[in-house]
Amino acid sequence: MDDYNWRLRLRSRKIKSHNRTATMLAIIMLALAVGSILWYFFIHARSPEYALDEIRDAVLSQDAEKFERYVNLDLATGKLYDDVTRDLFTEDTSLTPQTRAKATSFYQLIKPQVSAGIKTTLLSYAASGEWHLPGGLLRGRQLGIDFENFLERTQLKNITPVAIEGVDRDGSTATARIKAKDETTQTELTLLVAMEQSADGHWQVAYIKNYRDCLDRLLPLCQRDMNAYIQDSAPIIDQYNKKFDQLQRRFKQLTTTPWDSSGILPKNQTDSLKNLIKTGIIPTLKERQQKLSALTVPPGARYLSQLRAESTELSITAWEHFLKGLETDAPAEYDTAETVHKEALDVELRIDDILHHAAISRQAPALP
Repeated sequence: MDDYNWRLRLRSRKIKSHNRTATMLAIIMLALAVGSILWYFFIHARSPEYALDEIRDAVLSQDAEKFERYVNLDLATGKLYDDVTRDLFTEDTSLTPQTRAKATSFYQLIKPQVSAGIKTTLLSYAASGEWHLPGGLLRGRQLGIDFENFLERTQLKNITPVAIEGVDRDGSTATARIKAKDETTQTELTLLVAMEQSADGHWQVAYIKNYRDCLDRLLPLCQRDMNAYIQDSAPIIDQYNKKFDQLQRRFKQLTTTPWDSSGILPKNQTDSLKNLIKTGIIPTLKERQQKLSALTVPPGARYLSQLRAESTELSITAWEHFLKGLETDAPAEYDTAETVHKEALDVELRIDDILHHAAISRQAPALP
């Protein structure tokens, strides 16, 4: 065989060898790709870790439908309600055993409605990234409970998941260890999340096993901040409560004086009322809020501070509409003033609840 033909044969062998290698690599890559797909859809997609990833992605992408698929909200919210209300009355020594039993029965009676409200709020958060109250029977105190205060007590708005520390699986159940952080107190937590596998194979978060323990850690820290803020703000509150008492007495004097035959206050009384509101009531509300806003508010007391600011703003708005009603004699202005005033009273009731709970907490014996 001459040299030329020999080179052709060698070249042919190299090409065949290269083709075989390329074919084998293609087969291996295809097998890996198919294996990856099969692993993803038939193994990983049916794992607790996948469900947790999907929950995170659902919140980030504001996909409430996906969030509801991977969280058993009916079970989770019911357990959460039990954790928050379990010892709601234990520290209140003013309650008789009969009253305590009635209060406990009442909270069990309204559990379905409040749990449904928490579910609605969580789905709204998953869809928008914002916390919205459910409304309906839970608006105001129609159901005998202030849902906004209840939601604050759950600490849901403050606890941020950080990372998955691990998952312990046992058949169709599992416990995920989720590292989390309470943004208010900067406390690090480990949430023990109970998970269950549904009939179609996908996993769901069922509830948080140690949520009550987490609340037992966080609530005293928040209450410590609350007590400090209440103590610091007490001189301002007392000072202006006395001023408001004087202004209220003057307001009653001006409005209880006999009206004229047309049912309208005489001009001199109207002028006096307008002057009282312009130079007395509204400036005093603003002064008090300025002094409260100048205080250093501990993280755990920010909610109370915000409620006080909201109450002041609503009260000023109500008085402004009342003043405009006096100036224009427009019934619509009086109606608006009354509506806004009721909103301010709702906020004040919320504040009273917090102050009452703070007083009870201060009286409770220290934990060992």
